[in-house]
Amino acid sequence: MARLHVPTVAPGLIERHLELDALRSAVRGGGGIVVFEAPAGLGKTTLLEQGAAMAGAAGWLVRRAAPSPLERELPYGVLRALLETPARERLEAATGAAAVAGELLLQGVSPRDASGVLPLAHSVLWLCSGLGPLALVIDDAQWADRESLAVLAYLARRVEDLPLLILVGTRGSCDLLSLVGGVRAAAVRALEPLSAAGAARLVRRHLADAPGTLCRDLHRASGGVPWLLTELASGDGVSRAPVRRRLAELSARDRGVAEAAAVVGDTASPHVLARVAGVGVRELAHAFDALAAAGLAEKNRFVHPLVSRSIASDLPRATRERLHRAAARALTEAGAGARTVAAHLLECAPAADPDVTRGLMAAAHEARTGTPRGVAGVGRAGDGGTPGVAGVAWAGDASTSAPAAGAELSGGVAGADEAVMYLRRALDEGASGDDRGALLAALGTAAFDAGLPEARGWLLAAADECGVRTVDVVGRLAAFGVVAGDCDAVLDAFIDEREEHARQLARRSGTDVVLLAHRAWAALGRRDPAAVRLALMALADPRLLAEADRRRAYELCARVLVVCEHDAAEPAITALRAAATTVGMRAAATSLAAEHALRRGRLIEAERLARTALAFPEPFRGGALALLVHALAERGAVCEAHAVLRAGAREATEWRGAAAAARGAEWGGTATAGGAEWRGANAGRGRGARELAAARARLAIAEGDFGRAVALVSGGVLGAVALAHLGRRAEAARAADVAVAEAERLGAPAQIAAALHARALAEPDAARRIGMCRRGLAVQPGGLEGVRLRLELGAALAYVGRRVDAREALRPALAAADALGAVPLSQRARRELVATGLRPRQAATEGTAALTPRQRQICELAAVGKGNRVIAQELFLSIKTVETHLAAGYRKLGVNTRADLAAELAAAA
Repeated sequence: MARLHVPTVAPGLIERHLELDALRSAVRGGGGIVVFEAPAGLGKTTLLEQGAAMAGAAGWLVRRAAPSPLERELPYGVLRALLETPARERLEAATGAAAVAGELLLQGVSPRDASGVLPLAHSVLWLCSGLGPLALVIDDAQWADRESLAVLAYLARRVEDLPLLILVGTRGSCDLLSLVGGVRAAAVRALEPLSAAGAARLVRRHLADAPGTLCRDLHRASGGVPWLLTELASGDGVSRAPVRRRLAELSARDRGVAEAAAVVGDTASPHVLARVAGVGVRELAHAFDALAAAGLAEKNRFVHPLVSRSIASDLPRATRERLHRAAARALTEAGAGARTVAAHLLECAPAADPDVTRGLMAAAHEARTGTPRGVAGVGRAGDGGTPGVAGVAWAGDASTSAPAAGAELSGGVAGADEAVMYLRRALDEGASGDDRGALLAALGTAAFDAGLPEARGWLLAAADECGVRTVDVVGRLAAFGVVAGDCDAVLDAFIDEREEHARQLARRSGTDVVLLAHRAWAALGRRDPAAVRLALMALADPRLLAEADRRRAYELCARVLVVCEHDAAEPAITALRAAATTVGMRAAATSLAAEHALRRGRLIEAERLARTALAFPEPFRGGALALLVHALAERGAVCEAHAVLRAGAREATEWRGAAAAARGAEWGGTATAGGAEWRGANAGRGRGARELAAARARLAIAEGDFGRAVALVSGGVLGAVALAHLGRRAEAARAADVAVAEAERLGAPAQIAAALHARALAEPDAARRIGMCRRGLAVQPGGLEGVRLRLELGAALAYVGRRVDAREALRPALAAADALGAVPLSQRARRELVATGLRPRQAATEGTAALTPRQRQICELAAVGKGNRVIAQELFLSIKTVETHLAAGYRKLGVNTRADLAAELAAAA
């Protein structure tokens, strides 16, 4: 037989040289049989297309057939798909010996029994000889009907007598297919996955600059299957279309198993998978065999996780949700962990199902504590069986009937994010009998520990709902500056001397010392001097510091000591900063240190710490913005303070917008009208809001805008100072008297001194004003308040003509103001001294005394070897600002190097 010319066809295939050679040999040799046998995805279809292209280019008549499972029962279906059209186009070829084939192909008359297959096959042979060089391409031959395979097997044995080319692709073999590939003229090729080198070549067709490590990872993930490798390299995941087509080829049972495995996971136990799929356990093996034949599974699991994701994402929403609910039930019955079950419950829409709520609460508990535990029930507070405040009881622990859900779920910071996810979904379920207050309390405490901006809203909503006031809710609201009105009532409910069970439970769970800390905080709010004693008692318990990251009790006690100016405040803050590990607690500790430094008059240190605290993300900054503005105002850096305020307001607006968008209407839309009023009443009383208003008022006073200061704080020390400067002495005196009484009741020296200074400003009688100043200095001789009192005392003494006495008060005021870096107070002290007829010393122009507080701070950091960039980052300044201050320091100290700088500072010390 004459050899045919085969034009070169660019195959574009990788590591398929032997297969392409077999195709070329068959085409050039004038006929033959080539069978490609391999699982799906290895490139059989592409090879068949290459063979068809070669045959077509060489002048062959190419006919294709791709049977599907639906056509398997149609007799001669593949044969008809291959030859019906050529027979109709060339009727003369279907005559004579080919007449029997013509009856089948043109008239649909097929043999009535199996004995007629052989005459029909012989007739088809004559038909093929009349059609000229003919190439028959059959893909997915495993789905071909047996009658067509019998005819093809007959043609295969006579292929050497005709210009006939048979190309077959199959995922598996059967007896008749074995006959097709078993003849002498047949070339059977079993396709192999790509090697690592071949996989790298394929990957780089999609990712030209893909590194070798990525290519190796993709090869390992895909197993060298070209289809999966191409999908992974494209970066779009596995396409749904080929997966959907392959699933459509399967039976309803096999599709059901595939869908169940995609939802529950193909690594689930056979019993769980069979339960979700609704089949018997023994049927799973047959289903996975079918999935393997379709190229979707291997060794009873999907060939790649992306295949299962593709199947799951292609399911209708109702079907997917039904399977997830079935998976949750099956896993619960099989004793799976609560979080494993909850993963499926999260995929289901709310349906007011109490079982879903219980499952999600159990998952939240497991996430927080790491201890699997079922949930006995979720009921309303006060219902039978749940006598606790929050009304959540965990199965298997009878002692947990009294503590709140928040306390039970706040076992640790780890897992808080995950717990929030479960609790939010539980809140949405809305099942009858759910204790919404308990859920909100648990959600708020978990969100607080996770550092989420929504925590404050959920905690407030928990306080609104059914009067829920749990220990953890009260404590965390206190960290936001909100003290619940019935805080003491909540604490009494737990540690009442008559409630022995509650006292024992509080001691066993570690909440007794926590309650003591909250008592100290509540006492501070009442200006009760017992606040310090309670705080010191609580701090003496080492459990408080050990649990500082997950409870705010230690921070509250430290804050009480700071406000009351107790000597134990500084070591308490140092210990808290050393023990803090979470973002929220580190930010709170830094802010607390800044407040302590500011109250002690250490302005540079307070500014540095406040900037550090302000660098933390919202909502952890607390009062850092107010502290920084206050410190800058005291230093006289008015313009910088305004810039900080503007930047802080802009960032806060952006954060609130993002938080509102993230939160949506999850809790706010369900709040009662009374709850909204309660939130509105407390929002203005938050510690951060009060401190920011006070800082703005201090800035207004530094600028001389006393009217704005009064508008910002109508009462208190700052309000009295502003009113006195406006000439409204009676109002100022009333406000100052209240401030003095509160400060003396609390016993904080600096607050007493500040209140007496305000009262002295409001006092028109000079003699009484002098007495008030001396009384204040007896309580607080140092710090910023001591400077203010000395300035007012000196001015009053000068007013009554006692200039010498005035100078004795003003000189130490000037020295202290210069040392503290309080520029406005220093300037006033010089003016007052000039008014007494004394020329005060001029500010030094050389030496360490000439350095401003900022210059000295930067020079000290440079002297210990820190570079300008490090100094700028530590002090939150620009590098140019650091360079400017450092150059000024060099000039005043008369040095040129950092070594000389260190020596000069050491000599001055």
